[in-house]
Amino acid sequence: NAPFTQNVDQFTARVDYRFNSNQTFFGRYTFSDDFALDPNPRVPVPGFGDDVIKNPQSLSLFLTSVMTPTLVLETKFGYSRSNTAILEELGSRTKFWAKTLGLSETQAFSSTDERIQKFPDLVIAGYDAPRGNNGGFARFHNNWHYSEGVSWTRGTHAWKFGGEFRREGMKLFFPSNTAGTYTF
Repeated sequence: NAPFTQNVDQFTARVDYRFNSNQTFFGRYTFSDDFALDPNPRVPVPGFGDDVIKNPQSLSLFLTSVMTPTLVLETKFGYSRSNTAILEELGSRTKFWAKTLGLSETQAFSSTDERIQKFPDLVIAGYDAPRGNNGGFARFHNNWHYSEGVSWTRGTHAWKFGGEFRREGMKLFFPSNTAGTYTF
């Protein structure tokens, strides 16, 4: 079996700032570039693995304002994005297998989008044949978050109230069997 290869590069940047004795700010940004090659997801034949690509990132911002000794405001903003793609191994995506095998051309070969599968499914009765990854998969997930909070103290009582807004969005790219299936 071929080895599972994974490379991860990540960085984080952080800022802490004190505007004055009553107002502080905190910010952080994180990014990761993650690539993995799974060489044997379906059959143990070299060149038919999957590239797994992930690029998560996030941003967090916090502002704390002391209005009076009994009244504190907190403002928070956050954003995160998660990109994940599982594609047929690069070496396989860049070959024109249909021409090599003498098979008719399919949608996979007229597309310039590298996420489109380039190797067709081959079904040979009684054998484990090389298989494409059914077109790959890509997901782009975005989250937005905003909140505002107030802490108020009066005598022996303490109250905390506020609100938040969240928005999530996801785009999926999931083509199915773009290079076709050939049964022998």
